[in-house]
Amino acid sequence: MASGKVWISENVVALFQHLQEKLDGFAPIINVFGEEKPYGSAALHKPTLYPELNVPAAKDGDWGEVSRGIAHLLSSLESPIGDQ
Repeated sequence: MASGKVWISENVVALFQHLQEKLDGFAPIINVFGEEKPYGSAALHKPTLYPELNVPAAKDGDWGEVSRGIAHLLSSLESPIGDQ
C-alpha cells in the first residue's frame, strides 16, 4: 500500500470534498493512472465496499470522467445498500 499526495483538479474539488464529508472526513481509495486508462472511473471496492476512485496522474487528464466517478460514488453511498 502506498500513500502520498495526489493533485486534484479545481474543477472537481467541491465534489471531492462532498465525498469526503460522506466518508466522515476520509478520502476514497485513489488509484492514480498514467497512459493506460483503467476500466471505469469509480467503484465500490470489493469486498469492503469502500469507495475507490481512479484519477489521472496528468493535470490535463480527463477530469470530467473523475467528476462523473465522484457523482457515481455519491449516489452509491446514498443508496440503501444494506436494506435488502
